[in-house]
Amino acid sequence: MEQIVFKEDDKFIYIFIPQRLYSKEAVLNCLYWKLNELKIRFSFYSEKEFQVSIDLKNLSLHQKENLKDTFSNDLLDYELREIVHRETKNIRELIIAKAFANGALDDL
Repeated sequence: MEQIVFKEDDKFIYIFIPQRLYSKEAVLNCLYWKLNELKIRFSFYSEKEFQVSIDLKNLSLHQKENLKDTFSNDLLDYELREIVHRETKNIRELIIAKAFANGALDDL
């Protein structure tokens, strides 16, 4: 079963994320919102996994536990946003075209 895996040593938390479950865009969006509080490295660990390394140097025990508790939910949130974005793309494009058509599409 593919899932997010957390590993830790004395310097970093390593998060291994299956590419089959989460898109690169969703992972990067999730990480973007954590950049102000964490020092993060992102890489392709293998053809099947992303690797996120988070520096523990300036992290309290509470922050570390909170990160482990919330990261999976945050990642799922961003993956779902990506799915909704893809599935509603055509509708958004039609709305924008209608807005800029100056009434030329009123007969549609």
